[in-house]
Amino acid sequence: MKKLVNSQQMKKIDAFTIDEIGIPAMVLMENAANQVVTAIEERISREDIILVICGSGNNGGDGMAAARILLNHGFQVDVFLIGEREKLSAESKKQLDIIENLEMVIWDDVSEINFKGYTVLVDAIFGIGLDRPAEGKYAETIQLMNEFHGYVFAVDIPSGISADNGQVLGTAVRADVTITFGIEKIGQLLYPGSLHTGKLIVSDIGFPPSAMDVISSNVLFYEESDLFSLPRRAAYSNKGTYGRVVIIAGSANMSGAAFLSAKAAYRTGA
Repeated sequence: MKKLVNSQQMKKIDAFTIDEIGIPAMVLMENAANQVVTAIEERISREDIILVICGSGNNGGDGMAAARILLNHGFQVDVFLIGEREKLSAESKKQLDIIENLEMVIWDDVSEINFKGYTVLVDAIFGIGLDRPAEGKYAETIQLMNEFHGYVFAVDIPSGISADNGQVLGTAVRADVTITFGIEKIGQLLYPGSLHTGKLIVSDIGFPPSAMDVISSNVLFYEESDLFSLPRRAAYSNKGTYGRVVIIAGSANMSGAAFLSAKAAYRTGA
């Protein structure tokens, strides 16, 4: 059984790791970028041409760091900095300085980009902190990304999806693969967020167990291994040994819920 977290709980884990444990934000960012690169390299070829789309927050910093690592690994990769440079976080500003020193192609205007010239997109626009609809150039870019016919990877969460409830905030990226960090977010497993998430990869970027313990989440995700915690049935027993079930369900022309729940109770041996 796993805990799921919302955006505020995840921020608390992140802050505790940085402020109380002392792991620098830049270390976490580098770890995140390496995990993103690993997931991408497992799914694409050297012939692919990559565009990493970065916002001004730390999600964008993760993207810029991943772009640099991919470049170092021999991939052809460009960056579209959709976020305002003056709003970059300290870590993201450092990552931008690095990729500028490497003379990477950095686009600033979506109208100048030929998306058909790329085969892979990496979404590093918003991250889990988004709490308002994506608008303007962000909505326009997300629309172009959703019209794209290549592979789309999302860093931490598809941009435009609420980490708290899975709702689409205006518009949202539809990713093939999402690489999230530390722990699953509620919005990645609830609809419609799960449809935009694609394959979800949970990556360890260095959050210690004590950081996970600082939050109390009442949202849980049951796994297949939890089935083994059910009590074993005695060989010398019958359906009455394990209690009786009464089902209050259904109405005229609405028998589906009654049928399915009764069948489930019967199959479990009640």
